[in-house]
Amino acid sequence: MKVLICAMAYPPDTLGGGEISTRLLAEALSQQNVDVSVLTMTDGQPGLQMQNGIAVNRIACPNVYWAMRSREQSPLKKIRWHLSQSFGSVIAAEIQSAVLDRNPDLVHTSTIEDFGAKFWSWAKQKRFKTVHTLRSQCLLHRSANMYDAKRDRDRKPDWLSSPKRRHSANVDGVVGISQDILDRHLKHRFFPAAKSTVIGNPFEGVAGDARIRSEGPIRLGILGRIEPDKGIGPLLDTLRHVKTDPPWRLQIAGTGEDDFVDHLRRKSEGLPVEFLGWSDSREFLVNLDLLIIPSRCVEAFGRGVVEAFSVGVPVLCLRRGGLPELINHGTTGWVLDQWSDTEVTRCIEDCRKLASEAMIEKAKRFSTKEIASQYRVFYQQIMKLN
Repeated sequence: MKVLICAMAYPPDTLGGGEISTRLLAEALSQQNVDVSVLTMTDGQPGLQMQNGIAVNRIACPNVYWAMRSREQSPLKKIRWHLSQSFGSVIAAEIQSAVLDRNPDLVHTSTIEDFGAKFWSWAKQKRFKTVHTLRSQCLLHRSANMYDAKRDRDRKPDWLSSPKRRHSANVDGVVGISQDILDRHLKHRFFPAAKSTVIGNPFEGVAGDARIRSEGPIRLGILGRIEPDKGIGPLLDTLRHVKTDPPWRLQIAGTGEDDFVDHLRRKSEGLPVEFLGWSDSREFLVNLDLLIIPSRCVEAFGRGVVEAFSVGVPVLCLRRGGLPELINHGTTGWVLDQWSDTEVTRCIEDCRKLASEAMIEKAKRFSTKEIASQYRVFYQQIMKLN
C-alpha cells in the first residue's frame, strides 16, 4: 500500500505534539511494509530529502504565511489566512503536482492547516482515498483550543467552519486521537460519510518500572510549558490548604515568560515549591510520586500522561478534553471535576499505593508499533470501501 501523509510541518519543524506524532507514525508504518512518504510545507528551502528512511517532500508554503509562524503575524494577516483556509477555491499547483507525482493509494492528512479543507474535495475528484486525523478543534474554531469548561461545552462552531464541514463530507475515514475530539466534530455533522475510529498518539519511549521510590516527602511534579492557560496558579491556591502526612513538595519543570514565572514564584511563597526550568522529561518523571496536569486547556490527548505511565508514575488531572480517557480513576491516577482541598489531599496521600504495573501496561498500548498497526488496519478498511 502506498500512503502519502500530508502535514503542515514535519520535524525538525515542530509546533507541538502533532509533528512528533506524524514522524513517529510515518517511521513505524515504514517498518510494517507500508510504502509511506510525507508531503509538508516550509518557508525555507523546498526539496525532497530522506529522513530516517522516509521520503519527505517540502514545498514552499503557498498561503498568506506558513501556519508555523502564526504567532508572529498581525491580526489582519491572521484573518486573511483563515479566510483562505475556509473560502479558498483553488488548490496550489505545488500541492497538486506533488500529490499526483506520488500517485498514492491513500492520502492521510495528519494535519490539515495550510492545505485547507478544500484539499479533501480535490482529492476526492482525483479518486484518492482519504483519511484525516483530528488533533485539535481547528475545523470548529479559529482558536484550536478552548479553555473555560462551560464555555467550551456549550460553544458552537464559528462562521468559518461551514465550508470546512462541507469539504469534510469527501473524507473516507476519520481518526480521533481521543473519543472526545472525535465526538466534538461528529456532533456538529463533520465527516458525515466517513468511517470513524479512535487511535491515540504514538509514544516512542520504552515502558518499564523506572520510578525511584522514596520514603521522604511526597514528590509532586508539573511538566511542560509555563503559561496562564496551564492552570498552575489555581492549583497553587488549592495546595496552600493541603496538608499531608508525609508532607508534599512540588517541582515545576518547564520554561515560560519571565514575568509570568515570577508571578507564580510570588504566588508560591511559603510553599514547598521549586522551579527547575527546562528538565529532561524522563529524568524528571522517574523522581516523582505523582504528576499533576492542572491545565485549563481542553486538550485532545495527553502525551505527558502516557510518558508518566511509561515509568510507572500516576497522574492527577481535571476532567477536560481527552485526558480523562487515558486514566483509570483510582488505578492509574485520578480525574477531578475541580480542585478540592479534600480530594487533592486524598489523591496525594494515596499516590504511593497505586501499583506501577497498571500504568506501564496502559503505556504499552501507545507504543509506535501498536499505533502504526492500528492505522495500517484502518487504512486497509478504507481501501475496501466503494
